[in-house]
Amino acid sequence: MTPDLADLSLLDLFAMELATHRQAIEDGLVGIESGASPERLEGLMRAAHSIKGAARIVELTQAVGLAHAMEDLFQAAQQGRLDLTSARVDALLAANDFFGELSRAAPADLPDLLSRGGERAAAIEHALRQLLSEDSAPRASEAAPKLQAPAAPSPPQASVSSAAAPPREDGVLRLSSELVGRLMGLAGQCVVESGALARVFAQVRDARRAHFDLEDLLAALAAQLGQSEAGDTARRARELFQGIMAARAQADKALDDLSRRLENLSGRLYDQVLGSRMRPFAEGVRGLPRMVRDVCRELGREARFTVEGGKTPVDRDILERLDAPLGHLLRNALDHGLEPPEERVASGKPAQGHVVLSARHAAGNLEVRLCDDGRGMDPEALRARVTALGLAAPDMAERLTREELFEFLFLPGFTTSSAVTSVSGRGVGLDAVRVMLQECGGRARVESEPGNGATFTLTLPVSRSVVRALVFTAGGEPYALALSRIARVLLAEPGDIQSAEGRQFVTVDGRHVGLVPAARLLRLAPGAVESEATPVVVLQAGNALFGLAAEALLGERDLVVHPLDPRLGRVPNVAAASLLDDGRPVLILDDAGLARSLEILLAEGRLPRLGRPDRSVQRRGPKRVLVVDDSLTVREVERQILAGRGYRAVTAVDGMEGLALARSGEFDLVVTDVDMPRMTGIELTRALKADPLLARTPVMIVSYKDRPEDRLAGLEAGADHYLPKSGFQGDALLDAVLALIGEPE
Repeated sequence: MTPDLADLSLLDLFAMELATHRQAIEDGLVGIESGASPERLEGLMRAAHSIKGAARIVELTQAVGLAHAMEDLFQAAQQGRLDLTSARVDALLAANDFFGELSRAAPADLPDLLSRGGERAAAIEHALRQLLSEDSAPRASEAAPKLQAPAAPSPPQASVSSAAAPPREDGVLRLSSELVGRLMGLAGQCVVESGALARVFAQVRDARRAHFDLEDLLAALAAQLGQSEAGDTARRARELFQGIMAARAQADKALDDLSRRLENLSGRLYDQVLGSRMRPFAEGVRGLPRMVRDVCRELGREARFTVEGGKTPVDRDILERLDAPLGHLLRNALDHGLEPPEERVASGKPAQGHVVLSARHAAGNLEVRLCDDGRGMDPEALRARVTALGLAAPDMAERLTREELFEFLFLPGFTTSSAVTSVSGRGVGLDAVRVMLQECGGRARVESEPGNGATFTLTLPVSRSVVRALVFTAGGEPYALALSRIARVLLAEPGDIQSAEGRQFVTVDGRHVGLVPAARLLRLAPGAVESEATPVVVLQAGNALFGLAAEALLGERDLVVHPLDPRLGRVPNVAAASLLDDGRPVLILDDAGLARSLEILLAEGRLPRLGRPDRSVQRRGPKRVLVVDDSLTVREVERQILAGRGYRAVTAVDGMEGLALARSGEFDLVVTDVDMPRMTGIELTRALKADPLLARTPVMIVSYKDRPEDRLAGLEAGADHYLPKSGFQGDALLDAVLALIGEPE
C-alpha cells in the first residue's frame, strides 16, 4: 500500500520535491533561449530556491551550494547583469542533470551519492560561479566554461513552444501503479456485481407474471364458487394475495431504485478509478524539448518543437512506454529529416525547421503523430536500399507499394543512413518503436513526400486497463479481441466460403481472406455451432488479412484488463484476462500471437478446414492411418499392407510433416519410425500427446533397431504400442492396428 506522507522520511520527501523542481528548471531552461521573460526567470529562481531550502533541511551541503549558485545566476539574469547564452544554459542544464541523478536515486543513498560525487558537484558549482564573474556581454573571443561538448561556432537554436513552466498542481496525491491496479480490479468487480443484481431483479420481474396469473385464477375460482363458504374463502384468499402483491410492488420499486443507484454508483466509481490511471500527454513528454535542444546543438540544426494536444488523457503505462520510441522518432526527424539551415534556405525553406508532436483520441484509440517539414523520404532511394540489403529481389521490390516500402523502416538493423553517428544510423530506433507497438497492441503508419517532410502516426489503445473488445466463442468458451485490431466482422454463408489449393477463404473488398477455425488455432476441441452462417473476425497483420472463424458472436464489451498470473509464464496467443458482465472469465487474445500461430500452421502444412464438431456424422469411409517414415520403401510397404486390409493410409516423410498432417486432418492411428530428420518419432509422439485435439489418437512406434532405450522412451512419451521392425511382418503390423483401432469400417 502506498505510504502516507507522515510515514515518509525527510530524505523521501526531499527526493519527491527535488524531482518536481528539477523538471520545472529543465522546462524553463529549454524554453528560455527563445525569450527570457521575467515570469520564466522568476519561476527558475523559485525552483532553485526551493531545492536549496529543502537540501539545507536534510543537511545535503553539496546540493545546497549547487542550488545556491544556480539561484544566483538566475537572479543575475533577471537583473540584466548576465545574458543566458546557449553555453551558459548548457552549464545550468549540466547542474540540473546532477539534480536529476539525485532525484532518481534511492533516498537512503543520497548522502553517500553526494559524498562520492562531491568533486563533481564542486566542479559544477565552480563553473557556475565563474559564469557569474563574467561580464554580461562577453567578447566573441571569450568562451564560457563548458560542461558538455563545445557548441558550434554559430550555435543553432531549438525553440519549444510548449516549454512554459507547468501549472502548479495543488492537492496531488501520489499512488503506486500497483495500488491503482488493485483499485481498478475492485471497481471492475463492483460493475460486474451491480450488473448481476440487475439481472436478478429482471428475473424477479419476470416472476411477477405468474403472480398475475395466480390472481386471475383466484378470481375465477371465487366467481365459480359463488356465495358459498368456499367462495368466501376464495375471495378472502384473493384479497390477501392482492395485499401481498401491493407490498411486493412497493418492494420491487425500492429494489429497482436501489439497483439503478448501485449500478450508477459502481459505474461512476469505475470511471473515477480509471481516470486516476490517466495522465496528460504533456506530462509524459516533458523530457523531449531538452532532447531536441541538445540534438540540434550537436548536429547544427535549427528547429522549433511544438507539442499539441498536451492535455489529452493517456494511460500512465502507455505514456511510460511511449517515452523511448518517441525519442527515437525525434532523433531520426532531426538527423535524417531536417536539413541543415543553409540547405533549407537554398531550397526556399526557413532556416529553422518545425517538428510537431501531437496527441488526440480518434475512433476509441490514442493517435500520436510526429511531423517534420524536412527533406522527406525518396521511395525510389528506399527501394534501392531494400534491394541492396537483400531484403527483396529487384523484381519484387519494383512491385512494392509506397506503404509496403515504408514497412521496411521498422525492420531490425535497417537504416537509410550511410554513416553511424552518436544520434542515429544503427537501425535500432524504429525497431524499438515496432517492438513497443507489438507489446501494446498498436500500429504505425508512415507518410512522406520527397522535399515535404514525413509523418509517423502511432495508433495505440487509450488505456491498457480497459479495452473495447469483441467477444466470441471458440471451443464453447468466450474469448475477446480488441476492436482496434479487427478490420471487419462478417457472417459467411456456406456459399461464401471458397476453396483453392486445399485452403478456404472468403472474399472481402475484392481480396481473398484465408479462413482458419479459431478453435483449431487455439488448440481447442470445436464447440457447438448454432447457425449455418459462420461468424468471421477479420484481423490485419501488417498488410495481410486473415479470418478467424468463430462459433458465435457475443457482442462488444468494455473489459477490465487483468494481467495473467506470472506463474503461468507466457501463454500462447493470450494477452490478458477479464470478466464478463455475468461473471464468466474471458481470455483476451493477442492478435500478434495469433498471426504467428497462423504462420506456423502455414509453414507446417495446409490449414485446418472449417467443419462441424460431430465427426461421426461428418466422416464416412474407412479408418485413416498416418504413416510417418523417412524411408520411401518402408512407407510404401506399410501403406500397401494397410490399404490391402481396407484402411486408408496417408504418408509423411518425417515427424515435422507428420505433425502438420495430424493437426490438419483426422486420423484414427499414427504409425511412426523413431530416427528421422527434423523431428524424431519420439518427439512426434510427445507433440501429439500434448495437443488436446490429438492426445487420444493412438500412436504406434515401429523401429528396426529395437533398442530398449527407444522402447522405453517411446512408451514414456505416450506411445500406445511399440513394434520392432526386426520381426516385422505384415500380419504383425495388421494385428497391432486391429488391436488399437479395430476393423477398417
